[in-house]
Amino acid sequence: MIRACTRSWGRISLLALLAVAMLALPAIAQANNGKLHDLKVYKTEQHVDLDGEFPGNYAHVHNYCRPGDQAIDGMWRIDHVDQANPQLDMFGDHRDVEVLRSYSDGHQDGDEAEWHFELRNHADGRAQVKLFTVCLDLTTESAGSPPHTHGLFVTPGRTQKVTLPVAGVHNFTTNGNFAPAANQECPANHIVVAPGYRVNSGRVRLTRSMPSANGRGWQWSFLAQTAPATIQLSYYCLRLSVNSAGAGPHSHPLHVEYEPAGLPGQNGNLGAFRSTRQIDCKDHHKGIVGWFSLHNPNHQWFLGMDPRIKSRAFHFWQNEDQANGFTHGLTCLRYRTGKQVAA
Repeated sequence: MIRACTRSWGRISLLALLAVAMLALPAIAQANNGKLHDLKVYKTEQHVDLDGEFPGNYAHVHNYCRPGDQAIDGMWRIDHVDQANPQLDMFGDHRDVEVLRSYSDGHQDGDEAEWHFELRNHADGRAQVKLFTVCLDLTTESAGSPPHTHGLFVTPGRTQKVTLPVAGVHNFTTNGNFAPAANQECPANHIVVAPGYRVNSGRVRLTRSMPSANGRGWQWSFLAQTAPATIQLSYYCLRLSVNSAGAGPHSHPLHVEYEPAGLPGQNGNLGAFRSTRQIDCKDHHKGIVGWFSLHNPNHQWFLGMDPRIKSRAFHFWQNEDQANGFTHGLTCLRYRTGKQVAA
């Protein structure tokens, strides 16, 4: 009896040890995963109606991220123009909604959680437009033991004033006279975020907004419909690592993918009239900055894009009798940092 009891208690003890070990495994895994920090990417949006007659055909609107967060992309989507009926010297449809300004208000009033939009409707009918802002929380989720957070670093904004002296297409890049001149491109281990523009005079439309080949610069093209025109271009730089804050000297890398096929993006052809193209980020990534380029701006129009956080939908218009290409892409940020490394 005594031996039987001893063997029984031995089996129970062994089972107990196995149970403790099995319970400990998730805890160990959780502790390891806890060294990774989650990033918070989200969007804000609002609807705007534009009348077809002055003064209701103009809108000056701001979209806001949460206080202290960073607006890293702003965009629009021209949804509809009522009773489209083209008249002399105008289309009377989506193509007659002009986006005058789209940029981070950090360049104007210092609020980097705010995105600035100005639009004008040149069509007779009432226009409906959706405005979006992609936002990045500048503090990671708490992780590790003891719990701690990290701050994301975005450089002070860069700006450049450019002139379009004659009608037609004009190209600009961050290799121009950006201020400060010594930092025309983002530093190593940074990427461009929050590319924006502000039309100060003239009537122009955006025909290209996309990264340079190394991701540290930006390219813009505008079609000047009236000239001369002046524009202020702007952008920020996001550092691809976060540093420790009171938890010992270490950092975590941020992981970026360019979709769908890396830089300089994916080429394709547009169909007649309005068409939509969508790009998706890989698993565990979120779209932070969308970009595009029209190959024949005289016969193509960019109608905007809407962020679906993991995806980005692009909207275009092309004349019926044309068959022209375009380029588009999406910068995707992994929503969890890499493992910590020594600072």
